[in-house]
Amino acid sequence: MNVDDKDFFVRLYKLLSYTMQLRNSDDVDDYILSPVVNAEGKFFDSRNSDGSLPCDADANGAYHIAKKAMWAIGKIKEADEESFKKTSLAIDNKTWLEFVQKA
Repeated sequence: MNVDDKDFFVRLYKLLSYTMQLRNSDDVDDYILSPVVNAEGKFFDSRNSDGSLPCDADANGAYHIAKKAMWAIGKIKEADEESFKKTSLAIDNKTWLEFVQKA
Protein backbone atom coordinates (compact mmCIF):
# COMPACT_ATOMS: atom_id res chain seq x y z
CA MET A 1 0.00 0.00 0.00
CA ASN A 2 1.33 3.42 -0.99
CA VAL A 3 1.11 6.36 1.48
CA ASP A 4 0.17 8.60 -1.44
CA ASP A 5 -2.88 6.42 -2.03
CA LYS A 6 -6.21 7.66 -0.62
CA ASP A 7 -7.13 4.12 0.43
CA PHE A 8 -4.11 4.05 2.77
CA PHE A 9 -5.41 7.04 4.70
CA VAL A 10 -9.00 5.79 4.72
CA ARG A 11 -7.82 2.49 6.22
CA LEU A 12 -5.46 4.23 8.66
CA TYR A 13 -8.28 6.51 9.85
CA LYS A 14 -10.57 3.52 10.38
CA LEU A 15 -7.92 1.68 12.39
CA LEU A 16 -7.16 4.75 14.52
CA SER A 17 -10.89 5.17 15.15
CA TYR A 18 -10.98 1.66 16.62
CA THR A 19 -8.22 2.57 19.07
CA MET A 20 -10.24 5.57 20.30
CA GLN A 21 -13.56 3.73 20.44
CA LEU A 22 -15.16 3.72 23.89
CA ARG A 23 -18.34 1.78 23.22
CA ASN A 24 -18.13 -1.73 21.84
CA SER A 25 -21.26 -3.69 21.05
CA ASP A 26 -22.74 -6.30 18.79
CA ASP A 27 -25.68 -8.71 19.07
CA VAL A 28 -24.15 -10.44 22.11
CA ASP A 29 -21.72 -8.07 23.83
CA ASP A 30 -22.12 -4.49 25.05
CA TYR A 31 -19.20 -3.09 26.98
CA ILE A 32 -17.04 -0.04 27.57
CA LEU A 33 -13.31 -0.24 26.91
CA SER A 34 -11.57 3.02 27.67
CA PRO A 35 -8.73 4.13 25.39
CA VAL A 36 -7.28 6.10 28.33
CA VAL A 37 -4.97 4.46 30.85
CA ASN A 38 -5.48 5.22 34.55
CA ALA A 39 -2.83 6.04 37.17
CA GLU A 40 -2.28 2.31 37.76
CA GLY A 41 -1.50 1.69 34.09
CA LYS A 42 -4.81 -0.06 33.41
CA PHE A 43 -7.60 0.56 30.92
CA PHE A 44 -11.19 0.50 32.23
CA ASP A 45 -13.08 -2.50 30.84
CA SER A 46 -16.70 -2.76 31.99
CA ARG A 47 -16.61 -6.52 31.49
CA ASN A 48 -14.36 -6.61 34.57
CA SER A 49 -16.28 -4.00 36.58
CA ASP A 50 -17.02 -4.56 40.26
CA GLY A 51 -20.43 -2.90 39.99
CA SER A 52 -19.37 0.51 41.27
CA LEU A 53 -18.84 1.76 37.70
CA PRO A 54 -20.95 1.35 34.55
CA CYS A 55 -21.46 -2.27 33.54
CA ASP A 56 -22.15 -1.66 29.85
CA ALA A 57 -22.43 1.05 27.24
CA ASP A 58 -26.24 1.24 27.41
CA ALA A 59 -26.17 1.80 31.17
CA ASN A 60 -23.50 4.46 30.76
CA GLY A 61 -25.53 6.23 28.07
CA ALA A 62 -28.70 6.16 30.18
CA TYR A 63 -26.76 7.52 33.17
CA HIS A 64 -25.46 10.48 31.16
CA ILE A 65 -28.87 11.21 29.66
CA ALA A 66 -30.23 11.40 33.21
CA LYS A 67 -27.32 13.64 34.27
CA LYS A 68 -28.02 15.98 31.36
CA ALA A 69 -31.69 16.12 32.37
CA MET A 70 -30.59 17.09 35.90
CA TRP A 71 -28.42 19.86 34.44
CA ALA A 72 -31.28 21.11 32.22
CA ILE A 73 -33.75 21.11 35.13
CA GLY A 74 -31.25 23.13 37.15
CA LYS A 75 -30.96 25.70 34.33
CA ILE A 76 -34.75 25.97 34.12
CA LYS A 77 -35.08 26.41 37.90
CA GLU A 78 -32.41 29.15 37.85
CA ALA A 79 -34.29 31.16 35.22
CA ASP A 80 -36.76 33.77 36.32
CA GLU A 81 -39.95 34.41 34.38
CA GLU A 82 -38.31 37.01 32.15
CA SER A 83 -35.18 35.05 31.25
CA PHE A 84 -36.96 31.69 30.91
CA LYS A 85 -37.73 32.09 27.20
CA LYS A 86 -34.08 32.87 26.48
CA THR A 87 -32.70 29.98 28.54
CA SER A 88 -30.57 27.73 26.35
CA LEU A 89 -30.42 24.04 27.11
CA ALA A 90 -27.42 23.55 24.84
CA ILE A 91 -24.23 22.69 26.68
CA ASP A 92 -20.62 22.87 25.51
CA ASN A 93 -18.07 20.16 26.34
CA LYS A 94 -16.20 22.23 28.94
CA THR A 95 -19.35 23.05 30.89
CA TRP A 96 -20.58 19.45 30.65
CA LEU A 97 -17.31 18.01 31.95
CA GLU A 98 -17.26 20.49 34.83
CA PHE A 99 -20.85 19.55 35.72
CA VAL A 100 -20.39 15.77 35.68
CA GLN A 101 -17.09 15.93 37.56
CA LYS A 102 -18.52 17.90 40.49
CA ALA A 103 -21.98 16.33 40.65
